[in-house]
Amino acid sequence: MAGLSQTGSAFSGAYFAPSRGGGKHFYKADEIDFVVAYIVPRDVWYVIPVNRITSTSSLSLYPSGCRKGTGHFECYREAWHLMAGLAAAPRPSVHRARG
Repeated sequence: MAGLSQTGSAFSGAYFAPSRGGGKHFYKADEIDFVVAYIVPRDVWYVIPVNRITSTSSLSLYPSGCRKGTGHFECYREAWHLMAGLAAAPRPSVHRARG
């Protein structure tokens, strides 16, 4: 099972995606296996094992790279293969609202 998060705006090259469930509840390894984050303007997905996430309210994601060495989650970009052991996990389709 996976928790889904999305983000659409960047700050200093980083996109911040929530890493919690509803409210202040942090995801736990016995509840979900992965946090799946989608960066809307970049059409980029991250598939991050929940046991790789510390107690933080958001994930800092750097799809353009970073100079400070803080791109800890870049190895999980488009890492759908990690979910293969759970079930066949095709890339989700995204339907964008017109407007």
